[in-house]
Amino acid sequence: MPDQMKEMVRISREIMCSIWERFQRGLTLPEEEHIAGALREHDEYKSAWEAGSAAPDEHCTVNGANPFLHVHIHVAVENQLRGGDPPGVSVVLGELQRKGIDRHEAIHMIGSVLINEIYEIMGAHRPFDRARYLKGLDNLLHRDQN
Repeated sequence: MPDQMKEMVRISREIMCSIWERFQRGLTLPEEEHIAGALREHDEYKSAWEAGSAAPDEHCTVNGANPFLHVHIHVAVENQLRGGDPPGVSVVLGELQRKGIDRHEAIHMIGSVLINEIYEIMGAHRPFDRARYLKGLDNLLHRDQN
């Protein structure tokens, strides 16, 4: 990983762990509440939140997943829902929930589509493709019908 990327990852970890620490003490800022909520919803990563930036990079995985990246994607989906952008994400969430999928898992499913879109953006060096992203979300709704 290039040094610049390592630095960005380190800063991101520090910010998330700082939010977790303040949340634990009841000092979370209003604009951090959605991040604190996502951290709180992922108890399986609590050791990572508490170790913070003191944990070496090679220990920044829990059960094969990067907890910080996981929560970033979770927060990104929540931000899309809160902001209504792109339109349609909340409709997909509602449809998944109507199918019996709990909200947390539905957020993860939407996040998997978002991660694919991010991969396309990074790999092909092209801008966000709203239509492709929404098509991917629509495919979530029709998976079991194929």
